[in-house]
Amino acid sequence: MKTITIDEYIKILGLNENFLKMSEDEQKQALAVAWKKFVLKNHPDVSKNSECEEVFKQGNEAREKILEYIENRSFQGQNENNSNQSNYDDFDEAIKEFFKEFDEEQKRKEEQQKQKEKEIIFKILGILAIIAIVAISILGLPLTLLLLANFLVGKLKFS
Repeated sequence: MKTITIDEYIKILGLNENFLKMSEDEQKQALAVAWKKFVLKNHPDVSKNSECEEVFKQGNEAREKILEYIENRSFQGQNENNSNQSNYDDFDEAIKEFFKEFDEEQKRKEEQQKQKEKEIIFKILGILAIIAIVAISILGLPLTLLLLANFLVGKLKFS
């Protein structure tokens, strides 16, 4: 099995080639942004690519290895505690953002559907108004009202 270098992991997630020269905070921030973009593009629930599960697994492995790299580097320099928790928070934020965008898309589609339904109802009401005007002009108001009343109470039978 081939050993993958940190540079290759950085390429998998599409990080900037200057990533290794960044400060720890900049690296964490850049990783969070890159991970979010990667998830939005390659998550199996979103991607139509037949190899999306494998690509997503590689990306997840790359993220974990890069986080380990950052942790080891910061541990050597500062003996930082709780870096794992903040990394999980970044992941949780990326997932929340990922699903938030789907929720927003779903709400937008629902609003479009409601708007289409309103347009259809207004068209039907317009057609009914035209039919009523034509019926009144042809049959006169009293006869039209009598036919409408009979129709509404179900007395008018069509054969």
